[in-house]
Amino acid sequence: MGYRLTNKLMLPLVESLISSNNEISFSKVRIIGVQHILETTHSMFQSLYKLGLKPENISILGKCYSTCKEVYEEMVAEGIDVSPGSFSYSSHRAYDELFANEVENFISSRIETIIEGEFECLIVLDDGGKCINYLNKANTISVPVIAIEQTSAGYEAIKSQILQFPVINVARSPVKLILESPMIAQAAAERLYTSLSQKGLCFNEALIIGGGAIGQALKNRLSADIKIVIYDQNISLNESGEPDLSKLLKKFHLIIGCTGKTSIPHEMHCNFLPGSVLVSVSSSDREFDAHYLRKKLPESDFWHQDLTVNEILLVNSGFPVNFDGERENIEPELIQLTIALIAGAIIQARKFSEQLSSGIINLDASIEKQIHDEFTLPLIC
Repeated sequence: MGYRLTNKLMLPLVESLISSNNEISFSKVRIIGVQHILETTHSMFQSLYKLGLKPENISILGKCYSTCKEVYEEMVAEGIDVSPGSFSYSSHRAYDELFANEVENFISSRIETIIEGEFECLIVLDDGGKCINYLNKANTISVPVIAIEQTSAGYEAIKSQILQFPVINVARSPVKLILESPMIAQAAAERLYTSLSQKGLCFNEALIIGGGAIGQALKNRLSADIKIVIYDQNISLNESGEPDLSKLLKKFHLIIGCTGKTSIPHEMHCNFLPGSVLVSVSSSDREFDAHYLRKKLPESDFWHQDLTVNEILLVNSGFPVNFDGERENIEPELIQLTIALIAGAIIQARKFSEQLSSGIINLDASIEKQIHDEFTLPLIC
């Protein structure tokens, strides 16, 4: 379990990795990238300090919907370079478009300090592939660059590119795919039930769009209370028996998007039934083309609110339902699995910085096994 020592959250899985690799030095390592500004992320960095990582050598950009203001302030006070762009939002713009600009400004303004610094390697943490895409085109950094991608959406964004540096593929780690998905489903279900109950809403059936790991895990979690139908463009995953999504939208009031892409473009919004509820368990606000719905309301600078637009309820402004601005979106005892996989990739990047070949590579099998064994046996049983 996670525990606190002098008000700091400690994650045993991460601490174990640190102890197993205490011969590695991060004193001349620069870390830059996109991460959720949550307490467990901060805890991971604090654990890496034990291997010599310096707060001033960390530059992080968060996403508005997964940034906790309190944690942001704690990280800044500690000396970590956390971009104010972590709070950027415009209700009438697609968040992916806005965030792409934030990433470009964030990295370009820090390139010079990376080039001028006496670093032995640059480790890039990414959540969505935008940092990797930018740096892959920049080609101005002389030190070894090793990137880490932690999301399936990010993996899809970079998988067909000719990469100039190694990218450790945490996103498709079997441990992450198998064990993380039920955690996300649990957190999403709890937040969904809370949101619906506050409004006195109850549904007997729901449509889940996306039959991947998250969609299946969410179906397993919700099926005890609600009849679930899964739609997927992949015929082998489409349990609905209906290839035309627009026809399905006219049959369900509760619609849950889990594809990581735009599953319902704005041209299909006319197919929603009055009283429909849209819930994202995805990334960004792309699942339902949410900014097209938000543009029908007065402009707002607050993203954690449920919006009613033309008799359609857009939960959490179209952003993932499992993020609400709190210090963590999943219990630390559970989400430490994901944090440990990222920390393991950081250790792999430093340990083998001069040996890894360009392109997408797997997370080190021994690191993955250690995390799996310590998580499944002493921590969950």
